[in-house]
Amino acid sequence: MAAPTGLELTFLGHQTWHITDGLSTVLLDPILAEGFGAGNLGFSIWPPRSIDVTAMPAPDAVILSHEHLDHFHLPSLDLLPRTVAVYTGMTTPGAVTDAIAVLDFTVHRLDHTTPLTVASRPTSA
Repeated sequence: MAAPTGLELTFLGHQTWHITDGLSTVLLDPILAEGFGAGNLGFSIWPPRSIDVTAMPAPDAVILSHEHLDHFHLPSLDLLPRTVAVYTGMTTPGAVTDAIAVLDFTVHRLDHTTPLTVASRPTSA
């Protein structure tokens, strides 16, 4: 197995970060669309940008820091492979984790004192 190349953090706009060490990749609070919101309450990402999810390396994990609209976006999660693990805190409301599970993701709740180690998924030969 190759050694990590160092930590690379790429700001994707608003609160979204793509984080990798060259072996494992994490998306933090992914909003991968041009905006976020619910119903008539919509907000555009500033500065405007578009993300080609198909050109982005698939993340090994998604971390949702909390359930506010600008950190938790179901349409963005829906763009990701269902093999991606989704991590939330212990106090994330059940309605949020249930909605993520309806999209066929596995949701892991972590206590804020528990370190998270993200391992890269094995690549198929």
